[in-house]
Amino acid sequence: MEIFNQLFAGTALLALFSYLGYQIRAVPNLIYAQVRKLLVYSANIEETTELFTYFELWLAKHHEKGFKNVKASLKNSKKNYELKEKLEKEKLLLQHYDDIFILNYKGKRLIITKGREKFENASDIQNAFYNNFRIEGWFAKKKIAELLSEVIEYNDALRKISPIIYTNDNEGYRINFGEIYGKSIENIILKEKQKIVNDINDFISKEEWYFKRGLSYKRGYLFYGPPGNGKTTLCLALAKHFNRDIHFLNLNDLEQDSKLLVSINNIKNNSILVIEDVDVVFGTRDGKSKISFSALLNCMDGAFSKYGIITIMTTNHIERIDPALIREGRIDMKIKIDNPEMEMVEEYLSIFYGKKVKLNGYNSGSMSMSKIQEICLLNKDNLQAAKDILCGKLTTAKQANVSVPIILCELKDQEITKQNLLEA
Repeated sequence: MEIFNQLFAGTALLALFSYLGYQIRAVPNLIYAQVRKLLVYSANIEETTELFTYFELWLAKHHEKGFKNVKASLKNSKKNYELKEKLEKEKLLLQHYDDIFILNYKGKRLIITKGREKFENASDIQNAFYNNFRIEGWFAKKKIAELLSEVIEYNDALRKISPIIYTNDNEGYRINFGEIYGKSIENIILKEKQKIVNDINDFISKEEWYFKRGLSYKRGYLFYGPPGNGKTTLCLALAKHFNRDIHFLNLNDLEQDSKLLVSINNIKNNSILVIEDVDVVFGTRDGKSKISFSALLNCMDGAFSKYGIITIMTTNHIERIDPALIREGRIDMKIKIDNPEMEMVEEYLSIFYGKKVKLNGYNSGSMSMSKIQEICLLNKDNLQAAKDILCGKLTTAKQANVSVPIILCELKDQEITKQNLLEA
């Protein structure tokens, strides 16, 4: 028994010394961790924030040569011909991938790391990875703050040149469609155009007025009327005119309220939010959407509403919309965008053909703007044929006595889609 006690005591003593030795060996690591915590400053930028996109664009512009591991893709090769100085765009886009490199910023060495984590239960390949940037350096708090301020200023300058189109995926995250192309507000033919522009100008100038009265700084519009008259085109033109990013919110792709909150959270302040064909999703409170009616209302004017947001809903059937969704306070102005009257058609033809045009015998309001545009495109070198078709005097090439056939199809009234505008 005594031998057993001695053996037990020896084993216990050996275990104690082993434990103390392990702890002693860990002391340098603990000391280093504490010192590093005191001296190293780091900033993490998650992919779900606007700053992530800002920082990625800034790196591509200023430090692309430092990238050693990149993701290569094609840029949008279109050019914005309305800029005074045309911006030539390379077709190849190189983005920072999983990588780490040292950046010398104003005399301070900063370590930039881009990493990504894999989501095992992602719904599709686009959402399979979650990216983030990490910026760190010794005694670098001030320099990192200066760097991020420079990043924000650089991107604000870009936005003044051209705002960006975004939409959401089914997880609520943003998809960047790039710069806004299409018509400028000057080329929009609409009787109520100036009324809308003046109202938005007034809203923008009254930020302090809203603040002093404790009012939510937001504005809501409803564009309604028959399809094919440019409700989407008008939304894009307004975004260009006021230099505001525009977010198209696709409610049908969102499967639950939490995804809607993610989508709204990804919208930055002072943007334009567009909810198209809202009658299809929320014609009634028990409509087809998987998003609850109350969640949408909270995002529009509740706790989750964004500061300075301009919300635009569109519909072809205003009579189908639940009145609670478009009541005063949520929707400040309802604008009917109807088939154009003769004066508006004449104005459009004058712009299209580059000379003053008058119509005789046109049935005012009988055609949508998309149908008129299509007739002009099919007869872009023959103004007289276009006028005759619009006024019901011509339907075939034989009647016009021209050698090239004029194609006049049964055109369906249809809203101009975002893809049409991007390809225009």
